[in-house]
Amino acid sequence: MADPRAPLANRDIAAFAALAPDAVPVCGASVHGALLDGLAAAFAALGDPDCMRLVGPIVPGATLARGARIPGTSLELEPVAAAFGLGVAAGWRRGSDPVPENLGALVALLDYLARRAHDLGRPAPTIGVLLGALDRAARIQSGLETEPGYPDVDGTAHLAVRVASAAIAAQLLGGGTTAIAAAATHAWMDGVPPRHPRARPVAPPSAWAGADASSRGLRCALWALATAGAGDPGETVADREDATAVARFVDAAPPPIDPRRALARFAASLEPLFGERRRTAILRCVSDRETFVGMPVHEFVALLVRNV
Repeated sequence: MADPRAPLANRDIAAFAALAPDAVPVCGASVHGALLDGLAAAFAALGDPDCMRLVGPIVPGATLARGARIPGTSLELEPVAAAFGLGVAAGWRRGSDPVPENLGALVALLDYLARRAHDLGRPAPTIGVLLGALDRAARIQSGLETEPGYPDVDGTAHLAVRVASAAIAAQLLGGGTTAIAAAATHAWMDGVPPRHPRARPVAPPSAWAGADASSRGLRCALWALATAGAGDPGETVADREDATAVARFVDAAPPPIDPRRALARFAASLEPLFGERRRTAILRCVSDRETFVGMPVHEFVALLVRNV
């Protein structure tokens, strides 16, 4: 029998990430509220010039038609760059919070995948898929951060964010347990931003370290899928030895968030960016969670595009 407190391995992360959507109940109200909170924080931060210096392509003008969009802006970028931009804005004035810290990678990836699916005439991933992905990423992050052996040294503050984003992004890209475990392995081994740089940066590392970790996680997932072998069919193989470890992720639920207060903060954040007509349309979409979860991700993000 598996040791209930044995160190979590990448195969445990992969087994949890690849579980069927209905295998883990989603903390729907909390994750819905966290999504709105993260977007509200991002919209508020977009008015800060220091934040905006980090939101956008690294190479000026390097946009991508039909790419991933950064809500609250008119930017269309390749998904990794979009993940960093949205992540920076969402975390600009916030502390550590598992759902918003993985927000950039998962919103950017699913917007890109939804647009591609729509263009190909295929079913597009919905907000329900996004909420489930955010929920699982938060559980992986929280589960790893509470591990007795989790490293607590300079440069590792957002390691769990990178691993969580990598694992869930690999699953969304169609990877099975082998590819997801590979993405997690890449994420563990990937570099980390310095916590004490010699020169004063444009912004304190705490303002962009989480975004960097989440976008790196997405890049690690893309690497893993690009090099995945043909023998990884995307299925999960039941393994009794994994069950106890997977249960530890299931138990690591995201912190509760009052959805009504989150909706109020989100509504207030829309006023400076969108006209009353668009604001009303956005609020109509997000207020009814049962209807919202069935909305394609790219259609929701389209409402949040600001043409400037």
